[in-house]
Amino acid sequence: MSGRALLVLALLAVPAAAHGQEAGEYDTSNTAWNGLSTLDALARGMGFEVHTERTLSWDEIEPTDVLFILYPTAKIEPTHLTHFLRNGGRVLLADDFGRAEEALRDLEILRGPGGAAHAEQFWDDQTYAPIAKVLDSSHPLAAGVDSITTNVPAVWRDLREGDRVFGFEDGSAVVAAIEMGDGRLVALSDPSVLINRMLEFEGNLAFTINLLRWLERPGEQPRLIIMTGDLAMLGQPSRQLGVDPQAGTVGGALGDFNEWLKNLHLYYPQEPALRIIAVIAAIILALIALVVLPRLRRSPLDGSWTRARGGGGLATPEKLLADLDRAGRGTSFALPAAMLRDSINTRLGLALGQPDALFALPENVLLTQVATRFGPSAAAALAALMPQLRVVPSRAQAASPFQSAFFPQREFERMSADADRLYRNLGEEAR
Repeated sequence: MSGRALLVLALLAVPAAAHGQEAGEYDTSNTAWNGLSTLDALARGMGFEVHTERTLSWDEIEPTDVLFILYPTAKIEPTHLTHFLRNGGRVLLADDFGRAEEALRDLEILRGPGGAAHAEQFWDDQTYAPIAKVLDSSHPLAAGVDSITTNVPAVWRDLREGDRVFGFEDGSAVVAAIEMGDGRLVALSDPSVLINRMLEFEGNLAFTINLLRWLERPGEQPRLIIMTGDLAMLGQPSRQLGVDPQAGTVGGALGDFNEWLKNLHLYYPQEPALRIIAVIAAIILALIALVVLPRLRRSPLDGSWTRARGGGGLATPEKLLADLDRAGRGTSFALPAAMLRDSINTRLGLALGQPDALFALPENVLLTQVATRFGPSAAAALAALMPQLRVVPSRAQAASPFQSAFFPQREFERMSADADRLYRNLGEEAR
């Protein structure tokens, strides 16, 4: 029996032997306190066929199926789950200490540690049984539900604001809901909410009914597929299960292209292929050299590129600025912009105690930390800078005589003004 099972047993103060022979946790045939026989009966009463699976192909799932994944101890491929939702899939992913974290992170749901809930109320004043309140009363999952009773739950943090449905006073969530086209996902940070004994709480039962109704797609024979533990999802989701409102539109095409770019890291050649590519690249470069180098040799080799002939010397700072300011020259300000970007990165690192903060932190996390520590004005100043910071080349690229990036003077001046506003909002901590 797991540690979580012991906690639930203590929570409800009812011996397991009083409820029949104990099977596995999260088992639909288990009528004891830690089974799912109540969920099975509830779903069948609502018209579902209930199936439990250990191994399932993504493309075996039908449009009217609802997939429940509870406490997975095997990895769920993040891109496969995201594709399944974009294709119209309906999923509950309930996990506290299992291996769903990576898949949920891909959907911008980050898991906090277990026992980190900051609740105002606890069942029977027991600190391991925090009561999650409604955070979004307009959501169908919250219809007729005042609260959910949990048992040492994990929590979801850093969600998009509209995704929270049930949670705690510090803004962390127990239930998050996501819609992607016709696809829907509910992330539940405490799978024990669905076991037999926890469904005796009125709020938990009402929430479970809402959950099945919200994930259900109308059809002749809906199925509830329950997978737990060491499950295996095979293949890749390719079937279109629902109606994509962007299908056939420019927005849909851009969304597909963006998804392709996002998943490029999944497709990498093996070592033999890399060797073939290297040989082909070397042959191409050799051919280019044979064509180009003889033409270059026709010009006199004066060695001026070494700056060893005298006369000009290295440009002074005054001459460099004069060249940049010369009217009509159209000079790129890429190098000054790159230097300013590096300065901003250093200041943010000092202010947040995070080296290389501009590159080490995702943009939304960086903006949230700046807003929390230095206020909305600092976050607004940084947000205004982000589009420019994303397009500024590295300092080495900007200084290269072969670089083609162009950064206009007007953009550099605006970037400087925004940087000054950011520095003033960061104050002494950024020095």
